Amino acid sequence: MSVPAGKRRAEFQHRAPFGRITKGQLCCITAIGTLLCATSAFAQEGPQSAEDIVVTGSRVIKNGNNSPSPTTIVSSQELLTVQPGQLNDALLVLPVFAGGRGSSSNGSSTGNTTGGNGAGNVLNLRNLGAQRTLPLLDGQRIPPTMFNGNVDVDLIPQMLVQRVDVVTGGVSAVYGSDAVSGVVNYILNKTLKGIKLEASEGVSSRGDGWKTDLGAAFGTSFADGRGHFEASYEFRNERGVLYRSSRDWLRQPGITGLGTTQSPFVLIENARQSNYAFGGLITTGGGIYNGQFFKTDGVLSQFAHGAAAPGVPAIEAGGDGAYYDGSLLSPMRSHQYFGRFDFELTDNVKFYAEILGNIKTNHAYADWVRLTNVTLRSTNPFLSTPYQQAFSAAGTTFRLSEVLSNAPREDPISNVDQRIYRLGFAGNLGGFEWGVDAEYGKTKMHTILGHNLNFQKLAAALDPVVSNGQIVCRVTTTNPGVADGCIPLNPFGPTAGSAAAYDYIQDDTDWRGTTEMPDVTAHISGSPFALPAGPVNMALSGEWRKVTFSATSTSGSSTPFDCTGITFNCTNAARLYDLAISDFPKASETVWEGAYEVGAPILGHEGGWGLDVNGAARYTSYEHSGNYVTWKVGADLRLSNALRFRATRSRDIRAPNVFDLFAPPNPSNISGTDLLTGLPYTLVSRGGGGNTSLRAEKGDTFTAGFVWKPSPKFSVSLDYFHIRISDALASIDGRSTASQLQCYASGGSSPFCDLQLRANGSVADAIAAKNANPAAVLGNPAYAVTAFYGYALNVAEQESYGFDFELNFSTRLFGRPLATRVLAAYQPHIYIRQPGNDTIDNGGVGWGPDALAAGFKTSVTAFARYQLTDKIGIDLMERWHDGLKISGVATDIFAPGQGETSGWATTNLNLTYDTQMMGGKATMYFNVQNIFDRHPPIGAYTANGTRAGLRDGFPVGDSPMGRYFTVGVRIAR
Repeated sequence: MSVPAGKRRAEFQHRAPFGRITKGQLCCITAIGTLLCATSAFAQEGPQSAEDIVVTGSRVIKNGNNSPSPTTIVSSQELLTVQPGQLNDALLVLPVFAGGRGSSSNGSSTGNTTGGNGAGNVLNLRNLGAQRTLPLLDGQRIPPTMFNGNVDVDLIPQMLVQRVDVVTGGVSAVYGSDAVSGVVNYILNKTLKGIKLEASEGVSSRGDGWKTDLGAAFGTSFADGRGHFEASYEFRNERGVLYRSSRDWLRQPGITGLGTTQSPFVLIENARQSNYAFGGLITTGGGIYNGQFFKTDGVLSQFAHGAAAPGVPAIEAGGDGAYYDGSLLSPMRSHQYFGRFDFELTDNVKFYAEILGNIKTNHAYADWVRLTNVTLRSTNPFLSTPYQQAFSAAGTTFRLSEVLSNAPREDPISNVDQRIYRLGFAGNLGGFEWGVDAEYGKTKMHTILGHNLNFQKLAAALDPVVSNGQIVCRVTTTNPGVADGCIPLNPFGPTAGSAAAYDYIQDDTDWRGTTEMPDVTAHISGSPFALPAGPVNMALSGEWRKVTFSATSTSGSSTPFDCTGITFNCTNAARLYDLAISDFPKASETVWEGAYEVGAPILGHEGGWGLDVNGAARYTSYEHSGNYVTWKVGADLRLSNALRFRATRSRDIRAPNVFDLFAPPNPSNISGTDLLTGLPYTLVSRGGGGNTSLRAEKGDTFTAGFVWKPSPKFSVSLDYFHIRISDALASIDGRSTASQLQCYASGGSSPFCDLQLRANGSVADAIAAKNANPAAVLGNPAYAVTAFYGYALNVAEQESYGFDFELNFSTRLFGRPLATRVLAAYQPHIYIRQPGNDTIDNGGVGWGPDALAAGFKTSVTAFARYQLTDKIGIDLMERWHDGLKISGVATDIFAPGQGETSGWATTNLNLTYDTQMMGGKATMYFNVQNIFDRHPPIGAYTANGTRAGLRDGFPVGDSPMGRYFTVGVRIAR
């Protein structure tokens, strides 16, 4: 007997791995699985019971109320209502996330200048690193966007995202490598019918940070409901905030001191470079003018020093020293597109094909050009005659240091073109659901290192001479044909240099990288038999994928450097460009995986009590880094319909990616003292390279919690987690004191010993010789170090624990609906341990390793929605985190009253008005973020170097925008 097409479609949705949410509802599964729903204002969605939602984190559990894994599920509308703009920026308001490297994070060009994307939007669960969080799209792995394997989740088609499932526990046994701290699964609406339109515009109360968001989506069914097509397009344009000085509260903070009792760390403001000036500081060779600077073009003035900064002589508080003013928020423009076609080939077989892509540009403004003790002739024709005479009396040359604030800043631009193609078949065979999926992802990243300083051209431009009555570069007269395009640079004053000279010494260099990943997966699941308490569900899956990466660069360390005809400030051993990225020869990693999962109801009763258990195991074989078994076990105990407990235990992995394995070294000239022989060395360090001997990181996770839901209008949950990551990757520099001492203490057996070479050929023999007769080795060139290396090793450990809390309550106030939701996370410690180094505890620290995301100890996000009238709604969101420490190193000493900041809270307000527009339902909204205009806590990273004002200053994860207004409209027809 034939079945009507509409019914076939509904039945197929019931069997789909990730089901639909009930028509007209947006459902939120709490951290322990409780369902809460609110009326949807969007286009029509296909019907399905919320009880049929398959929970992310398992392939066999189809009811959120039976999930042993801590899972938070939020609708995209819930997030974007209180935080309009990009969904993935809004997602970061959940306490389980640490700040990502999005456009609204602490601006830095770091990622851009290493061939990545410093403003890419990545997700970081538990602040254990984005590389340990696995993003999924409808349960499938997303091909990497960046060279380091991270995924820029701005690729996701926001217009069609129905909900986001966040599993805050290890699930490598279910989804594979990288799911150590959890997964973030974006679930798309695959049954959209009609048209959705969105438009919004935002600006800060200071008139900057303009953002434009436009989007359109369309969906329709055909062939009597057997087929469906949908597509979306989104355009975003964020102008960014180009100068950190645009925020008067962010006054070039910095850390001075050594962190000892004698020289404690001190947080200062108005940090200045003590040895650089805008306009040029005469450092040596200037005779009576030493210590003066060109405060105005061509005129020297006495240099006023600021307050001394103990422990950091290069930094002062105040004074005439120069400082940097990097971009605060990175400008971004993107075009995101998506298309999907699906068709029921038979009553039991369905086919789908998808394409999604993102064309995105991020722009980060970084360093001004620096002149560091450059050598200039006393007869430089840009000097006035009296200065020439005075300098010549002191010597033939003098030295100058300057920050060229009139020159263009170095501005890396990352252009990303990522495309993913997917197709697959799914169906039902004898009561078993099966599916085969194939995808191919390709990312082309083109990083332009704009205004990259060319040291060779700079050296030529700094040596001018008068020829035929014109000031020209000396090399053009002594060696014609070598640098005929040279434009001499006048460094004597803040605006003395010409645009033509700056254009000559700065080049736009180029880096192009390509990442590819084909992926094939297959799964089958069903219930082969039943126990007295219910059916036993099983799932079997397999996957094959191959990740390939390659890159070419015009600014690598091997770029030719020619000092012919150039007398000063030039050496053939130096790298040609200030920002250098090496080529990356093509490399790949192939992975085979097989997994099995089972869920069984051990006990069950109509009164609500029961016990379900769940287990999964996965075997993974990596081409280069070995074979591994990951596993997970879980239990869900229901004492009644209102009270349940659950727990999980898992072993997870994060395998090294292609960059970890094969990254080319980045040579640099180094000097120092060899701690084994006591001899000084000057050699080339080959740091930053890959290591093909790396193995996978291992994560051990335990979670336990309960949920109490005495009524449909109230629920509360609490979950405990403990995660320990062993064999964690850490970048090790072989020449550091800690690395050398670790090697020598081991007698040569430590992996740290692989980071150096000796003239005698064997580090272990050199150590043994010194242990036997120290005098025979000390000062003996026969044992001298000949090379140091630096690359990642499996020597570190990370550990963290804490609690997640959630409360949901709904009622009526003055006869109108009121719904509230409170999410909280308590994570007191995030330990980072590495042999030879002090243990770092990033829990409650605002400026952790590499000055990346802040590790909030306690953070809370609360939502409230009140339907004032049938057409007017009010939404509030309050975010708070407690005070932060500046450093997580226990031995660091701060001056009294320093080292900690106060807590921070922000309030968002959203007003909505429902009406009719363009033949459909429209929701107009007005949103104010950070309505009380509070700025984040001020601090700095203790090891951030001596470039005052370049970056840092506030915790990554706290927005520096201040009060921000957005107006927009959503239309569904």
